[in-house]
Parts: sequence; C-alpha cells; structure tokens
Amino acid sequence: MQKLTAINASSCARLHLKCLPEDFLASLGYKFLYSLYKSMLQLDDISAWGIFYKSELTGFVIGISDSSTMTIRILRKNFKELVLWLTFKLIVNPLIIFNLLDTLFYSSRQPHKCESELLFIGVSEKWRRNEVGNRLIEQLFRDFKQKGIKCFSVNVYQKNLRANLFYQKLNGKLIGEFYLYHQHWNSYLFKF
Repeated sequence: MQKLTAINASSCARLHLKCLPEDFLASLGYKFLYSLYKSMLQLDDISAWGIFYKSELTGFVIGISDSSTMTIRILRKNFKELVLWLTFKLIVNPLIIFNLLDTLFYSSRQPHKCESELLFIGVSEKWRRNEVGNRLIEQLFRDFKQKGIKCFSVNVYQKNLRANLFYQKLNGKLIGEFYLYHQHWNSYLFKF
C-alpha cells in the first residue's frame, strides 16, 4: 500500500479508463483524466492510496474531506490544461455540455450533507476478488478516521450491481438516489 501523489496521475488515469470505461469522465479521454488526477492528487485534503505489483498500479482509492469545493479547487490547480481538453471535446461533441454542467453542480444533487466522499476506486480486472478493494477501503477508513472525519459518502451507478453489493457488505447505508449523466445513482453513507 502506497500513498499516491501527482507523480501517480498517469497510472490512475490509465486504470480509470480500464475500470470505468462507461464513466463520463473516462469519455473525455486519457489526457483529460491525467490532468484531472494530477490536479486532484495535489489537493491538501485528498486521501489517495494505491496497491502496486511489480511497479504497476493494480488498484487505487481516492477520497476527499470536502467535496463541496473540490471542482473549483481542481480548476484552480490546472485551469489551462483542463479547459483546453474540455474545449476540444466540446467542439467534437457539443452535447457533452450537459454532462459538464452536471459535473459542476454534482455536489448539490447528492441526497446528503456529508462533505467527505469516496471519489474513485478502481481495481484491475485480474486483481479483483483478491481483497484489493477491501484493503483499499480499509486504508481509506483509517485515513479518514485519523483526520477526524465522522462520515463520508460514496455514489455509484444503480446498474453497477457489483459495486452496490460491495458497499452494502461494508455496511454502507443507502440514503437515497439521484440522477446524473443520464443515469440513476445510489448514494451510500458511512459513519464512524
């Protein structure tokens, strides 16, 4: 288990594309994801952990203490690069403007008031069912507890049955649902 930094942005972006190919952010491509992770991993309140095998990232988890201001802080870190890639994607497909707006107002759609959030978790296909996800979540739990965080949320596509079962087994409480990126999402709450 290793703490992730901006140096690991490329590995996170590549694994994100493999683990979450249907995700809106993945549709923006590797270069956008790389810029996003590079900026995100520089934020002071990020908890980011990875598991490596022979220097290859096999799984990662990223949580944040305050998701309500995250988008603005990420844009401040790397505005030019992120906007450049978004502009290019908008020219190619203007309809993604609706998903971009969803992203900007994401935190206001969630059915809870807990500011801390598990943002991403990804485990390489060949490492699933090997406790990698559990180890990553346990590390995030420890990190959040050390920071004095009392609760956090995680949001997942309703149709992603594997992920929903995973959070239920971890005693996440289903607290509601919301609509984002033309999909229904479930929101789970964890309390310490």
